[in-house]
Amino acid sequence: MKKMTTLKLAVLQLWNRKTRLIVQWVMVILGFGLISGFFTLQSSVDDQLVSDLGDVNQVWTAKGSPLQGLLANVYHMDAPLGNIALQEVKPWLKNPMVERASLIGYGDTYKGRRILGTDSTWKSIYNLTLSDGSWPVNTMDVVLSKSLSSELGLSIGDNFQGQHGESADEHHHEEKYHVVGLFDNSQTVADRLLITPLSSVWHVHHISEEEQAVTAVLVKTNSPMAMFQLPRVINEKSTFQAILPSIEVNRIYALLGNTKSAFIVLSVLFLLLGVFSISITLYEVMRAQQFDHTLLRVFGLSPRRLGAMIYLQAFFITSSGWVIGVGIIKLIQVLYRSQIAQKFGVNLAPPTLTPTDIYLFSLAVLLALVVSVPVIIRIFKMTIHKNIKNA
Repeated sequence: MKKMTTLKLAVLQLWNRKTRLIVQWVMVILGFGLISGFFTLQSSVDDQLVSDLGDVNQVWTAKGSPLQGLLANVYHMDAPLGNIALQEVKPWLKNPMVERASLIGYGDTYKGRRILGTDSTWKSIYNLTLSDGSWPVNTMDVVLSKSLSSELGLSIGDNFQGQHGESADEHHHEEKYHVVGLFDNSQTVADRLLITPLSSVWHVHHISEEEQAVTAVLVKTNSPMAMFQLPRVINEKSTFQAILPSIEVNRIYALLGNTKSAFIVLSVLFLLLGVFSISITLYEVMRAQQFDHTLLRVFGLSPRRLGAMIYLQAFFITSSGWVIGVGIIKLIQVLYRSQIAQKFGVNLAPPTLTPTDIYLFSLAVLLALVVSVPVIIRIFKMTIHKNIKNA
């Protein structure tokens, strides 16, 4: 019996009982797909947390939750804690431990995207490169990324009115912003913001010079020691707080840890249930086809060749489950990568095979062996004479 014939027999037997295996096969696909998709998303989120942080060492915000302060003012995913009086902040900007301080202010949105008031130093946090037009200089000037320009339908020379707050039913300001430039996509949070001078925020909200305030200050210190010394001094001697992003990011990882574990357990459960069901089905089918196997033995097919046929069946199911499950995730990356980046702010990695995908394929090979072993053992114990007598 040729090897090709063994493979053909394995495929034909699978095809003849496809209706019994389809549910288990789908569960294997879901298991591999969910695990691959989760680790792809986790890796992308981890990379995004780092890239969106830029080179910010500290975040100065109003008193409140440090995690909320980081999410609101660096990742732009939460409501700000409040404002800090500009006069209160100014003396600290001259501290010799401060290498760069970027003032930012919130207040408005446009079609769900935040309008960020800041100064000229902010773009250096993410090394933004101007593509067309100019950087904002005058009050009400705006610059945005190419991707956000396409999403919002804005181009250089366009005017638009900001919406107060983030609720869809908030009123629009009478003052109009003016688009003066576009910058290249940076794959950071900057791509999702409309950037304008801080004076624009004060102008739109009719804030006098004495009342000027900022939402936060993004700080880069000039030494590792300063990164830890300065927050302690600020928290003791000022009306605002200094947040260390590294500590809060670790807290984010801790918060996501339980979700990660639960998702992995669910995915593995799908996979194992599918494999377990396939194992039972193969064993039952083997018993039902015991006489057929006996005839194959009579015609010269060795127990080893029969065992190889069973293993090929199990391997075809697990490996095809891996191909389709992982393939679906890669297809989602190709088709919806830009939409996911725009809507959720997560830049998915390019659709390539990852180490996790390779480990999953090794798992598919191993699971096929585990599934087929009980069946193969029974085949090796099979007696031709007894099987013919009981047929």
